[in-house]
Amino acid sequence: VLLLGNNDGLSDSIIVASVNPQTLKVTMTSLARDSYVPIACSDFGFYDKLNHARASSRQCIVDTIENMLDIEIDFYFETDFYALVKMVDALGGLELESPVSFSGSLPLEDDPDEFEPITIQEGRYLMNGKEVITFARERAHMPNGDFDRQLNQQYVIQELATKILASRNINTVLDLLDIAKDNMTMNIPLRSINV
Repeated sequence: VLLLGNNDGLSDSIIVASVNPQTLKVTMTSLARDSYVPIACSDFGFYDKLNHARASSRQCIVDTIENMLDIEIDFYFETDFYALVKMVDALGGLELESPVSFSGSLPLEDDPDEFEPITIQEGRYLMNGKEVITFARERAHMPNGDFDRQLNQQYVIQELATKILASRNINTVLDLLDIAKDNMTMNIPLRSINV
């Protein structure tokens, strides 16, 4: 499953999640958005940043990643910032731990030219949706820059999944997908989720 977090037509978060259907174990592999790779939909194997493939089309980034990793992507799940914000808020927040305090900002959904300041505190505490997305996007203040950001994005996904599973209610997943439907696209059949 290719997980894409998009901003301004580019994929800022790119994660390949491999699901073992027998053990139900999920392995996530983050791909650096600035990886310089041959873009599948370009003529003559033109090289560019991986996240720029999404500017051409969703299929272009899928094909580029399939070529890059020599795998087949079965499904995609694509969101923007606000899908995560809405899902986290609907769950009552996520308890996360930040290694540092920092200030960031989030563009407003209704006016992307306006930004809301967000402050993240060092330590573990219950974050709301805007704090979670700000934490997941941060790299400048993280000790290991973009590597920490990739790990933090996986961390957020794991904690979100854990909280959803803790509800022990399949309707929780369906309700969250409905809440975020205007901010996401996927080709995962709902019947496969509702098992």
